[in-house]
Amino acid sequence: MPWFSRRALSASTASSPCPGPSGTPYMPYSTARNRFGAMLDYLGISGAHTHSLRHQFASEALDANPRELANISQVHGHDSIETTLRFYIHASANAEQRPRGAA
Repeated sequence: MPWFSRRALSASTASSPCPGPSGTPYMPYSTARNRFGAMLDYLGISGAHTHSLRHQFASEALDANPRELANISQVHGHDSIETTLRFYIHASANAEQRPRGAA
């Protein structure tokens, strides 16, 4: 684990893993983006960004339980399940060909 992640986790007394300023439950997006970028640099990973996490979550959630499509759509703030299907169903359609545990 990178030093900055270890330091942030050990120093945190908040109930949220990503607390924001003044006790808000979430840190500003720019802070999250900068920290995520620093972790990617540390790990030598290129081509990923914070939106990759959103896509990964939806894809894995659909793979695990396609019946939860409406809930996944709501969590992502989509106006309809069609929006969720348009962006994430291709990942779920290929789930059977992927080895278990692979993204």
